[in-house]
Amino acid sequence: MWEGKSGARTLINVETANPLNISKLVIIFFLPVEEQLRQLFEDNYDDISVGFDPPESAGESTSYLIRGIRDGVMYKEYLKQTANQGPRISLSFSCNGVPVFSSSGSSLWPVLVTINEAPMKIRKQHILLATLWYGVERKKPDVNQILYPLVSEGRILHQRGFTYHRLGEERRCWATYLKCFTDAVARCLMLNSMQFNGEKGCTECLHPGEQIPKGKGTVRVYPHIPEGELRTGQGTQDAFQAMTLNKTPFHVIPDYMHCAVLGTIRQYGKLWFDPKNHLEPLYIGGAKEEINRRLSKIKPPFYVSRPPRNTKDMKFWKAHEWYWWGIVYSVPVLKNILPNLYLRHWILFVEALFLLLQESIPKSQVFNGIELMALFTKDIEKLYGKEHCSFNVHTCEHLGKCVLDWGPLPDNSCFIYEDFNQVILKTIHSSKGVLDQVISQIRTIRSIPFILSTPAGNAILGMSVAKAERLLSPKNSVVCAQGNLEVLVLSPKLRAISREERLAFASQSVTLKMREKLFFSQRIVVNGEVFHSKTIKVIKQRNSYTDLLTNGKIFMVHKYVIVNALCYAVGTYLKSVKSFKLMADSRDLPHQIFVSKDAEPLSIVDVRDFVSKVVFLDCDYLNVNLVCIPPNRIDILK
Repeated sequence: MWEGKSGARTLINVETANPLNISKLVIIFFLPVEEQLRQLFEDNYDDISVGFDPPESAGESTSYLIRGIRDGVMYKEYLKQTANQGPRISLSFSCNGVPVFSSSGSSLWPVLVTINEAPMKIRKQHILLATLWYGVERKKPDVNQILYPLVSEGRILHQRGFTYHRLGEERRCWATYLKCFTDAVARCLMLNSMQFNGEKGCTECLHPGEQIPKGKGTVRVYPHIPEGELRTGQGTQDAFQAMTLNKTPFHVIPDYMHCAVLGTIRQYGKLWFDPKNHLEPLYIGGAKEEINRRLSKIKPPFYVSRPPRNTKDMKFWKAHEWYWWGIVYSVPVLKNILPNLYLRHWILFVEALFLLLQESIPKSQVFNGIELMALFTKDIEKLYGKEHCSFNVHTCEHLGKCVLDWGPLPDNSCFIYEDFNQVILKTIHSSKGVLDQVISQIRTIRSIPFILSTPAGNAILGMSVAKAERLLSPKNSVVCAQGNLEVLVLSPKLRAISREERLAFASQSVTLKMREKLFFSQRIVVNGEVFHSKTIKVIKQRNSYTDLLTNGKIFMVHKYVIVNALCYAVGTYLKSVKSFKLMADSRDLPHQIFVSKDAEPLSIVDVRDFVSKVVFLDCDYLNVNLVCIPPNRIDILK
């Protein structure tokens, strides 16, 4: 029995037909996922189904490569268990608290749902809002109140599926919840299990932890234990209330955003700068001025949410900032500042996380990442002390198994849900009628994918409407069809070609007419992604013109030019310096390439050879510069 208004449903216990025990200070809205899935399939089937494979072939993959959820052990088990069903999809959901107002204890707990089989870009555009729990008291919510409608409806979706209309006929699709993403605090609430700071509080293994003194109190730590005993489904099923309600268990899995980025990376970043450690060899607070100078010279591409901020603002850094600090900035920036013993140890973690964050991972590299993470956690007690063997560090040891079970880490992250939580928060402008404000804006939020589906896609993000319309108008842009690729050349200008440019084309056997004038441009759009050139002078804090090519080389673009209806990039190659070592006995990080500071002759590249933009670091404190390749394209999609 359900009752409510505006498409949302007030929570009623369907078994007793009585409302659950909900405080007057708590409000819950439930938006049926079945109806949202039906509308999604009817309105956006072509987008949603891009990543769908027939169930019979979904489990077939190369045995040595992990490219997505279909290559995970647990997903293949799900396919076996549901082999008798027809067309089917699997779902993930996230449930994390969001503080609404800093001046009160009110909080919002949205339950957000995504389709696992859809490509990540489509998944981000079509996040379903299932439940909104709003409370004004300073206390944790009753997880039964939040999950009850989701679990009840999930049981129906698994057993009966949902119907939708396509091409004039009614079709049916089954849906099953497989994964849940939360932080460490909410994970224990979801599983009705021991909290993470209690004995055997890890939801993945039976590590008991150890309570030791720290400061004026105590803390539970998790020193490294080789080959610790993992939990089994049978051994913990009684404690997992959600599993018994759903009949088809969903799995609450570790999330690298919380345990690795906001956990381990932030923990040690703050530890190195903490004045309390000024007598310890790990303390680098005295070198803040030099560190900030090095950070200020980094000009990341536009897919990085913001340029690196000063260390004095470290307490305000967001998850994306800690991500880039850990994966890209920290190792080169801390060269000759953090003692080599500690930097060499930190490199173990950076390499392990990078390997597990790749979009397509050979299983050998997964096991390599697991081994490196174990080496990192094993030496923490010796270098930093047992009190720094935190729960987050311990959880990082389980990330490798998460990749084997569920696919690459970017597919198993809270990042997309946290981004959507911020979208929800921006719809709230008053303390009165908080949920009404959010619900009334859902339709507007749902229109965002249609905006992004324009030919230029993400190119319009960050621009004013007037500027976007001006740049993308037929008068100010030229479309070059290069094979299956459509390149949009923005604001091309006709001018004569220089002698140096002519030599560059001749070196690639591209013939130009004498005194021929060509169209040059400062930026292009390829598959919805904007690529800039070095000649754009007004952009001083970003470098979106250094690119990785299909041949593995790095190319810095000076300008773009149209020749014979094809678009070329004119620029210089950055010569790799393989002989350079950051430290004499350190490991070479696979995503960092040292390049020469010497200028190379002008050359040309077909823009079809672009793979992705890279992060270029101008290292005036080294004899070389550095280029960092992002571990995947999922985390950088906007």
